[in-house]
Amino acid sequence: MQSMVRLGSLKFRRVLLAKKVCVLAAGTGSRMGEYSDLTNKVLLPLENRAILSGILEKFEDREFVIAVGHQAQDVKDYVAMAHPNINVTFVEVENYYGEGSGPGHSLMCCEPYLHEPFLLVCGDISWTEHLDYNEPMNWVGAYAYREVEKKTYCILETKGSEILNIWDKQDVHTLNPTYAHVGLSRIEDYDLFFKGLKRANIRAGEHQYSDGLLALQEEHRLHYKIIPTWMDVGTVERYRRAMATQRDFFDFAKQDEIFYDVDDRVIKYFKDPQTLKDRVKRAEDFGSLFPTIDQVSEHFYSYKKVPGRTLYDCLNVKVFEKLLDFLEEKVWKSVPVSLQETKKLCHEFYQRKTHERVERFLQKHPEGMDPTFFNGQSIAPGEILSGIPWDLVEKGLPVRFHGDLQFENILYDKESDQFTVIDIRQNFAGRTDVGDLYYDLGKLWMGMNCNLSLVRKKQFHFGQSAGEIEVEFPDVSLEIQSRFAAYVRSKGLNFDKVKLLSGIIMINMAPLHSTPLDYALWYQGLRTVDRYLKEN
Repeated sequence: MQSMVRLGSLKFRRVLLAKKVCVLAAGTGSRMGEYSDLTNKVLLPLENRAILSGILEKFEDREFVIAVGHQAQDVKDYVAMAHPNINVTFVEVENYYGEGSGPGHSLMCCEPYLHEPFLLVCGDISWTEHLDYNEPMNWVGAYAYREVEKKTYCILETKGSEILNIWDKQDVHTLNPTYAHVGLSRIEDYDLFFKGLKRANIRAGEHQYSDGLLALQEEHRLHYKIIPTWMDVGTVERYRRAMATQRDFFDFAKQDEIFYDVDDRVIKYFKDPQTLKDRVKRAEDFGSLFPTIDQVSEHFYSYKKVPGRTLYDCLNVKVFEKLLDFLEEKVWKSVPVSLQETKKLCHEFYQRKTHERVERFLQKHPEGMDPTFFNGQSIAPGEILSGIPWDLVEKGLPVRFHGDLQFENILYDKESDQFTVIDIRQNFAGRTDVGDLYYDLGKLWMGMNCNLSLVRKKQFHFGQSAGEIEVEFPDVSLEIQSRFAAYVRSKGLNFDKVKLLSGIIMINMAPLHSTPLDYALWYQGLRTVDRYLKEN
């Protein structure tokens, strides 16, 4: 791929650009904690895009070779939806876990496609620098690591711009400056690199690719570049740290699905394929009220963004009253279901699900059942939960429901004066054709008293000290709340029940979110239910 041209006593090297980028994405993500069971770690979100997208978008007009193994089809499906125009070859790595697996083994599987200079990227890193990827030399990205982390990285001993030695997950013995290799490299002398890689030494139970780097270093042909903005997102702790740096946004992700915002498309991932099937089915039932889902795989669906802003961003009395008309005329279609069947569905959906969610929360936070003071008022969680009037809750009104009807899931386009709903719930106790009107009303009221758009921007307060809990959520205008209460009562509906359900909904939401939002939702939900019990 390189040629030497001799003119007199001078040598001129004709250097080809490193047209190929090899991304290592085969591993199981065993250090990712609860995220390991969700999907491949390269698909975890940062800034509402997969970690993998952040890598692919760094390299324009290049060919990609992606090593896949764990959840390989998920990686392929995501790339097809999020980056349909890139030139990519997927390389299946059969031995992607256990003894002898690792990044070095994955690279050897990719070697037939890399007979030229190439860029090498580990799939669990992030950086923001604009680097010169075309500089015709072997280099590795480097970062000033913390001393306590030295045995978890490949460590580079340096002098000037040259690398003198490499310790891969070993004790380091040198007085020279050392850096951590960040998992980003340019391999110019690919033949020499792969020759070294075939040594296949096992370190920390894995075949690393540091043997290939050592082969370059031994010939004094390996340099380094400092990458100050590099982030390692390959362990659960480091991923959480990276998430915490995301502008002003709180980690609002649920534990069994992922939202991606990629250019002009929305992509949703669901761990449970049946959840995805039910969502797609319900979206078809909603017709033009929901964006057209035009790409579907086992775990993903995708649709093109539609015009409009979330209701939180354009809310006023006039728009809100239009919304109520829209919901009544277009969404809440009555569904003929017997009283007995309705009660059965509501029991399953409300009481049984609430008990499961309470247990799930208490597994995370056993102290959640301890009596305490909430915003100056004493509350006893056990008494509150046991006092919920399930007979009242289970008297539902069967309609075609949305199921997550808060203002972030309602778009309004002023130009066309049209509403669009998104993120509809997949089912109601297993039924995709019916839900409870009161549930949608409870969700609306919850979202008015807990402005989720501002919560997502960390604009809520949770405090805990000396047996006192303090929670403050931003809300929408009192005028909007008053109009909603008047609307509910004008339809002959029980507004106190709507308020009760909003508290039950918060309790159910709590275990799905991370700390401190889970605590805040839990205690605010308990207080809302407690207030209902004391007033009724």
